[in-house]
Amino acid sequence: MKRRTAARRQRYAGPRKPRRPERDVLHAIARGHREAPEAIFRRSLELRGLKYTAERREILRTIMSAHAHFDADWLFLAMRKAGAKTSKATIYRSLALLCQVGILREAFHGLHGSTYEHVYGHEHHEHMICLKCGKVIEFMSRKLEKLQEDACRAMKFQPVQHHLQVFGYCRACE
Repeated sequence: MKRRTAARRQRYAGPRKPRRPERDVLHAIARGHREAPEAIFRRSLELRGLKYTAERREILRTIMSAHAHFDADWLFLAMRKAGAKTSKATIYRSLALLCQVGILREAFHGLHGSTYEHVYGHEHHEHMICLKCGKVIEFMSRKLEKLQEDACRAMKFQPVQHHLQVFGYCRACE
């Protein structure tokens, strides 16, 4: 009987540690940035006289963990599945604030409303959107960026931001 319990003790070493530690998406500072996304969001809220609530923190965490385009409904459902409780109004207000501070951008406006992507720590890119299947193809073109810079310089225009959306049909839907 003693052998049996000793064998059990050897097999059970307590809860297993995760293979890889969870990436801290709120505090990791991306290349080219001086602050983490949470610090940027918190500071921008303070400047507006708003509070950094637990709901806003969870919204930011869910967004920064997303690696695809999403809409407000997806964000609402993802937060509900994770057990976080927040209203759709808080989500919409937070999305607008996150776009204003440059952590998030409206990637394109589709049939079901705005689609977003987080841009913190990501290189600028454009989108091609298939009108039939809805597929989104991200692309980057140095020639387009140079053309835009030259046009702005020629017109003495100071650009702040831009995004290009090309609507058409993907190879599968042609």
